[in-house]
Parts: sequence; C-alpha cells; structure tokens
Amino acid sequence: MRDKKGNGHIYRLFVKQFWPGNLHRVVYVVRGSISHDKITRMLSQGGYGSKDLWHEVKALVREHESSEACLIFDDTIVSKPYTDESELICWHWDHSKGCNQKGINLLTTFYHTQSSESSEALRIPVAFEYVRKMVYYNDEKSGKQKRKSAVTKNEIMRSMIEQGVKNQRLKFRYVLAGSWFSSSDNMLSIDKLKKYFVMDMKSNRKCMFATQNRNKGEMYLVSNDSQLSADDLRTLYKKRWSVEEYYKSLKQNTSLAKSPTRTVATQTAHLFASLVAYVKLERLKFVHNLNHFALKAKVYLSAIKMAWIQLRIMKNYSVV
Repeated sequence: MRDKKGNGHIYRLFVKQFWPGNLHRVVYVVRGSISHDKITRMLSQGGYGSKDLWHEVKALVREHESSEACLIFDDTIVSKPYTDESELICWHWDHSKGCNQKGINLLTTFYHTQSSESSEALRIPVAFEYVRKMVYYNDEKSGKQKRKSAVTKNEIMRSMIEQGVKNQRLKFRYVLAGSWFSSSDNMLSIDKLKKYFVMDMKSNRKCMFATQNRNKGEMYLVSNDSQLSADDLRTLYKKRWSVEEYYKSLKQNTSLAKSPTRTVATQTAHLFASLVAYVKLERLKFVHNLNHFALKAKVYLSAIKMAWIQLRIMKNYSVV
C-alpha cells in the first residue's frame, strides 16, 4: 500500500488486530524496525484507490483467472454512529435493515473464479469506491439541509465494470448483482460490453425464471444469456453469496469498522489496509488450506500459547 518498507502489513497485523490505536506497543514488539512516525505517515497520506488495490491483487488474479469467472458487484455500510459526519461518513439507506444508517458506504467489484486444478475458489476484491456525499441540498419534506452524492451507485457500478473490462482486462463471463443494482441501464451497459449478467429482481418486474429464496418466498432472476436453464441460473447466482462472506471477513478478521482515525484521509487509509489484509488472508488460504477465520484462530492460538509459556516462567521466578 505504497509503503516501500512494509509498514502497511505491520499496521494491519498489530494495530488493527491486537492494539487498536496504540502504536507505542507495536514499536516495542517489532523492536525498533519501524517507528511510530512511519505508520502515522502511511495513514495520513491517504488517497488510496482501486489502482493501489489492483497493484496488490494483480498477480494473484492472473494466476487464477478464467474466462468462466464471475464479477460480483455489491455494497456494504461500515457503521460509524459516533464519528463526526463528513462527506465520507454520512447517512445512507441500508436496504438490508430497511432504515437509514450513519457510516461509510463501500462499493466493491469482487472477482470469483475457480480453476479445475484448485479445490478452492479465488474470491477477491479488484476495485472499490466510496459513496461521497459532497452536495448539500434542502429537503422539501423536512426542511432540513441534507447531503447527496453527485453520482449514483448504479453509475459507479457501470464505471467500475467498464474499468475491469478495459483497464484491468479481467477475464470473466458473468456479472452478478442483487436487486438494488438490477436497473435496465446497468443491464444494457453490461450487454454492450459483450458480457452476460445474472441479477435478482423485484417481483413487480418481468423476468425469465424464478427460484425459491431461503424461506422468503420467491427470488426472481434475470439474464441476457438465453442458453441458461433455471438450474444454471440458480447455480450461478449462488456464487454471489461469496461477496457477503467477504464483507463478513472484512468486518471480523481485518477490523474494517475499528478505525482509530478521525480525518477522511486516515479513515480511507484504514479501510484500504483492511482490503489489503483480506487479500493477504486469501493468499494464505491457498498456502495453508485454511479459511480466513481458521487462519486468524491459528495466529491467536499461537499468541495464547506463548502467553501461557511466559506466565509459567513468571510463576517460577515469583517470590513465595
């Protein structure tokens, strides 16, 4: 993450996981190989974007990419109820909870592929954006001043998918997205790029096939690939669940929401560090054949074991 001496991975491992906001202990653990100021500068420089993320993931993607891969688009809200409001941290509609929530709206282009030679699928972010609400307006209904973004999430989605095709030259066949992104403009844009889409739709729109949706009635799926059967649609769309597991890992394994920062620059640097930490976990997954949660547990168990050994040493030297 633009830290030539590896300061970023020190921050991701120690500051985010063990001692959030306490760099002094980190400096003690690494025994002077990195200073407090170096990590501070790494955070304060900010400006990290999809180009920096692509630099981190490109080699891994090229190693596993396939023409049958899926590009998944989704968003999540990183809750920040107690942080001062800004263009980055503001109120967003959370469609999963059905209410407005204060936080950071993170949008991700997610790559899902699995080669015949691998038992594990590569599931990795290749681009990301934030919804920045920089435009002020007066709400006619409430009379209050509110914020809005200059571009919609659907416009951001189309731009990011086009970036994946033209700039990153990603190999993929299908774009998967939920009902929030199943607009006709999105479908036409994907079709123009000569890619197929499979999307969930609301029940009041016309669709090709319908399938059961986990105790919630019916899910309506639509695609521009007329060769797909209903079973094919279901099988493909199930891959979209991997992006939900990605967000879960980001929040629980890489401390996405546990930022000790206050400015927009340092907040975005922290979020980018979480994304890169996820990429490192995904890389380790193939080396050790362990999922992200098992890898984190292994590190914690090793730390607890060393703490137990140290405790026994202290006990033996204690004064009775």
